[in-house]
Amino acid sequence: GITKLIQDLQNVIPYNENRQDKIGDIHLYTQDFFGSHGGWATKLVFSDFMNLVNIVLNIFLVDWYLKGQFFSYGPRVVDYQLDDVKSRGADPFNDIFPKMTKCTLDVYGPSGSIVNYDGLCVLPINVMNERIFFIIWFIFIALFFLTVIEQVIWLFFVFNRRYR
Repeated sequence: GITKLIQDLQNVIPYNENRQDKIGDIHLYTQDFFGSHGGWATKLVFSDFMNLVNIVLNIFLVDWYLKGQFFSYGPRVVDYQLDDVKSRGADPFNDIFPKMTKCTLDVYGPSGSIVNYDGLCVLPINVMNERIFFIIWFIFIALFFLTVIEQVIWLFFVFNRRYR
C-alpha cells in the first residue's frame, strides 16, 4: 500500500504557482469543506479540556498524598527563604519531610536475646523529596494557570463565530 503511494515521489516536478493561486486554492478548499471539520474540532477542544482535568487531578492527588499541605507548601517555603534568618519560624520543609525520626532497632545481644536500641535515624531521601516537591509545586501551578488561560481562549473562539 504505502510503497505504491510513494513510488514516484523522487520524480515530482515542482508546480509553479504564485501567491494568489495558493490563496485561491485555500479559498476553494474552505468553501468546499466548510463545516466538515466539526468532529475534529470537538475532539481537539475536548482533549485540551482533559489537559485541565489532568493537572487539577494531579494537584489534588499530590495534596492528598501530602495530607493537605501541598497547596500552601510553595508559598510557605518562599516566605521562609525570604525571611530574615533570625526571625524565621519553623522550617516548612521539616513539617512535611522530616529529616530525623526516632527509631527502634531490635538487635540480638551477646546472649542471643533481643535488645532494643532507641535512637535518631537520618532520612536522607527526605532532603531530596522536599526539593522535588517544591519544584513540582511551581510546575503544577504554572501548568494550571497556562491551561486555564488556554481554556478561556478556546471558549472565546468556540462561542464567537466572528473570530473563528
